[in-house]
Amino acid sequence: MNYIIKFSSVGDVIKYLEILGIPISNDDAIKLLGLNIVSRSKLLTESTLFSDICFTKLTPSNYKNLLTFTESKQFILEQLLGLKALSKPSIMGILNVTPDSFSDGSLYYLKLDAVEHADELTQNGAHILDIGGESTRPGAEKVELTEEFDRVVPIVNHIISNREVTISVDTYKSVIAQKSIEAGAKIINDISALQFDEVMIRVLVENPKVKVVIMHMLGTPRTMQSNPVYENVIEDILTFFEERIDFCLKHGITKDRIIIDPGIGFGKRHEDNLNILRYLSTFHSLGCEVLLGASRKSFINRIVESDPMERLPGTLATTSIAYDNAIQYIRVHDVKENKQYLDVLEATKGGV
Repeated sequence: MNYIIKFSSVGDVIKYLEILGIPISNDDAIKLLGLNIVSRSKLLTESTLFSDICFTKLTPSNYKNLLTFTESKQFILEQLLGLKALSKPSIMGILNVTPDSFSDGSLYYLKLDAVEHADELTQNGAHILDIGGESTRPGAEKVELTEEFDRVVPIVNHIISNREVTISVDTYKSVIAQKSIEAGAKIINDISALQFDEVMIRVLVENPKVKVVIMHMLGTPRTMQSNPVYENVIEDILTFFEERIDFCLKHGITKDRIIIDPGIGFGKRHEDNLNILRYLSTFHSLGCEVLLGASRKSFINRIVESDPMERLPGTLATTSIAYDNAIQYIRVHDVKENKQYLDVLEATKGGV
């Protein structure tokens, strides 16, 4: 399996191939419109425009080479990938109302503590609060529906009634999603990418103003770190998202409602997590907004030994990567620090 970038216009196709030194006519350029992730055999049956050498230049293993053009060519490439002028990602603050989350388990389990932390996250600059009532750390056990409801929905109700902030609910259960939306949630963050609960897609269809985060994961939280293996992690995740996005589109969920999350730490080896960060801009080729959730995760510990609460510097490094790759959302624990980092980064980028 290989992939090529999806083009949005004939002009984009022509400009891109000009960068690679390949002349092309308008008629031939039209044939490439709409192509995204395709197998080598499928590409060769649909078009003979790409020689072996040119096609190799469009694979993830050589993707980094495409980012070494001069400034003018870099600008064209950024347009093709959806990387417009850099802007700060929206900050999604994590609010775990669980007793067992990997980083802050039990800290905000009680309603009063959760509400106080929601205030803190909002005041510190969170654009979105992501509320989760079931831990998704490796090996985590399932939480019964009634227990998750009691943890999440009252908090959503309280926050919506008392402050202006967008609420996301981290759940793969359709009942929790529906009740949260009724309480005012605007985003459903589904780690299963709509695979664990077949009713979830119906909830989204019936609530057309609600966005959905679909995440890549191997297996379940209980099994995801049991020997995960990929042929090529970037290609495999892109293929997964192609299928999931097609599933959404067939049910009337448009791309402007879909946010994709490559799932750092969810069924990934250490080298897989690093490759996702190296080739993060590749996910723009899918035409959806992108979320990065790398806050305090264990891959940082494998680089520099540290407890979860000591991983702010490593998290800020991933925030810088997200900024440089025009990622639309970052999901973080330390909202105040990430906001300050982004504010300073943006100010320095704006110099003459």
